[in-house]
Amino acid sequence: MSKSLLYIGGKYVDSLEGLTFKNFSPANGSKICDVSEAGALDVESAVKSGQIAHRVWKGMDPSSRGAVLIRIADEIDKHGAELAALDSEDAGRPILDCMEDIHAASAMFRYFGGLADKISGHTLPVQNDKLCYTKREPYGIVAAITAWNYPLFNAAAKIAPILAMGNSCILKPAEEAPRTALRLAEIIHAVDTVPDGLVNVINGLGETTGALLANHCGVGKISFTGSTETGRKILHAAADSNLKGAVLELGGKGPFLIFADAKLDMALNAVTFSVFYNQGQTCTAGTRLIVDKSIRDLVVKGLEERLGRVKIGLPQSEGTSVGPLASKEQFEKVTHYLNLATKEGVEPIIKISVPEGLDKGYFVGPVVFENLPADSPMRFDEIFGPILVLDTFSSEEDALTMANDTKFGLSASIWTESLTRMISLSDEIQAGIVWCNTAFAEHPGAPAGGYGHSGFGREYGTAAIEEYTKLKTVWIDKSGEFFAWP
Repeated sequence: MSKSLLYIGGKYVDSLEGLTFKNFSPANGSKICDVSEAGALDVESAVKSGQIAHRVWKGMDPSSRGAVLIRIADEIDKHGAELAALDSEDAGRPILDCMEDIHAASAMFRYFGGLADKISGHTLPVQNDKLCYTKREPYGIVAAITAWNYPLFNAAAKIAPILAMGNSCILKPAEEAPRTALRLAEIIHAVDTVPDGLVNVINGLGETTGALLANHCGVGKISFTGSTETGRKILHAAADSNLKGAVLELGGKGPFLIFADAKLDMALNAVTFSVFYNQGQTCTAGTRLIVDKSIRDLVVKGLEERLGRVKIGLPQSEGTSVGPLASKEQFEKVTHYLNLATKEGVEPIIKISVPEGLDKGYFVGPVVFENLPADSPMRFDEIFGPILVLDTFSSEEDALTMANDTKFGLSASIWTESLTRMISLSDEIQAGIVWCNTAFAEHPGAPAGGYGHSGFGREYGTAAIEEYTKLKTVWIDKSGEFFAWP
């Protein structure tokens, strides 16, 4: 494809203002295609199309909407190989990882398809002469802005609950990986009874297209996944326009705690996967490894063995476990932090070299640092790359203090055979998701979201009902009378 268009009103369209930007391969730096960029006129067109579709969609009974979502899930599975190939080429993700995301994406639509007709309010016990009940209503249009690290899954995780609640959706995918979302919208609209414009996809940069979407008064709510810095800008724009609400799933700097009584082989398998899966470009990655000092040497030896088996390679090659970073910008960001460590006089204790022949792509091998300076930005910043920082602790109290020494609060992982310790630390660690003797556990029915600079609001599960619907209270008088002033 020489050019990727916008998807508005159930069809591919070019930018009304003729704007474009370029999409590059992270594997070799070559141009994949030109991409139409949505300007103000295109955003307006998408909003009008979404408003029309919403009126049709909310008029369908919930069980019918749910059945449509389940048919969409079937279509995602049917077109899985195509969608995975787009993800792999755009984001540089290993093809096997992208194939695994097909099931995760379709599972989102199946879960929320089943939930669509189970959205209920409450009858409230108030005065005997009145009936009072609550009901949940859609916002109308919910705008979704997604990150580039998991293009298909990120899109599905937002679109499915937004549609299940009776809303229409305008999706702005990350400019680094736009094509999967476009193809997904086309697949959705090929399903019978889906009104044109139910899911509109507008490409563009965050500071232009994203800002136009966040500022538009025709959008009822906005859902964003990305950096904390961008999340702040979106929140300001949402407040300045029509005071719309927002769901913000932002950055992370997750602690990964290993105690001396942990099943070490299992813990080391988990931390290796958690940090280096998807080239470290995951907000819930356990990038701060905090271990009991008595097992420090065993941990380092185990990491060396496991990272020595990691295969760095082209994303389309079977067997590749670590591919390139998603973009030149991300490559420059990660290498900046690596250079910063060198300036701080700290050398990695483990460093996996990139094989020859991959110099044209944005490849960085897994790296492990230890004993970084207390004020090192690598301790506190979300780097979003294959970098692990190791520290040791002498007591459970020290471990907890180190775990909470972050402005983020998205996820944490605790490894111990003590149930008491699992429960007590889960209570005290300031994170929206806590995994005990596991990592990266996820399900469409389990709420996900963060504390602090990791954002607010929850995605997945019945918690998404509250995010993508408005609560209305209705009073009905049964007495036939109303008091009069004397």
